[in-house]
Amino acid sequence: MNFRKSLYVAATATAMVTAMTIVGSAAHAYTVLLDQFVVTKNTDDGSGGNPVYLNDSFSDGNPLPTTEATFPSGNPITTTTFGGWQESGGRAIADSSLATPTTSLFTGNNINLTNFRFNTNGDPLPDPRGLKLDDTIEVRGLFDLSSDLEGRGSYAIELRDSGFGGANDDRARLGIVSDAGGNLSVRFRDMDAAAGTQTILDDDMLMAGHSQILFVLRHEALTGDVSASYAYVDTLLDISDTDSAAYQGLSFIAMDGTASIFNGEDWTRAGVSVSGDIVVSEPAALALFGLGLAGLGLARRRRVA
Repeated sequence: MNFRKSLYVAATATAMVTAMTIVGSAAHAYTVLLDQFVVTKNTDDGSGGNPVYLNDSFSDGNPLPTTEATFPSGNPITTTTFGGWQESGGRAIADSSLATPTTSLFTGNNINLTNFRFNTNGDPLPDPRGLKLDDTIEVRGLFDLSSDLEGRGSYAIELRDSGFGGANDDRARLGIVSDAGGNLSVRFRDMDAAAGTQTILDDDMLMAGHSQILFVLRHEALTGDVSASYAYVDTLLDISDTDSAAYQGLSFIAMDGTASIFNGEDWTRAGVSVSGDIVVSEPAALALFGLGLAGLGLARRRRVA
């Protein structure tokens, strides 16, 4: 490539990026409010209940990655975040204005992403720490249904094998999904990030008229399978106390199917993922197309000359 052609290619690329910026790409906005996040692990007294392993009610005013959650031993827990979180009014807030743009591993779409995970132990068995294959694990996330998804997006709790040198492939995810038309559903997915595939195990239309929704992912010890359920919430609720009258009064809806995790490792981690598609507006696409045609014409004239 000669020097003049190099300058032309560089100028065309710059013009295309400028056109994209000026004419516009649009991100589907989201504001998601997470009230409480709890993980329980194994039984302690034979009653069938699970002791609280970590609990964050987002009430200390310090946004993630700072967390008020501690292990039962009292040792601190750390989190890893992607995108910026806020904390206000007893809520962790994921807002698309603070999100990090990336590419979806599953759809290939450009997305804004906000997530976090609790960095529990990832050493292999027989190490008893962390969330392991031989543990009964329950993950609970309580979200406000005033949370807003504009266009295609989602918010969900998940169990995944990331952040400790693993393959970062298996994910069991339960949450709200919005399609391009803004229709909302509760969706349970089995996801393989390495293969870029996801299986929708169950999908329920979201019921209107409720204040909050509680998502639950549960792994029975040694099975490797994760089940899912959810409940609508219209009263003050502490999801760490399953013996309370408020919790006992919930009507849980079980989702069909199970997600398979612990493939290649015997540990997992819990967290939340929020995303919204980034779409190129039609005028921007036309501008880019026009620049492409202009570039082809200019290159042709130079060849003829």
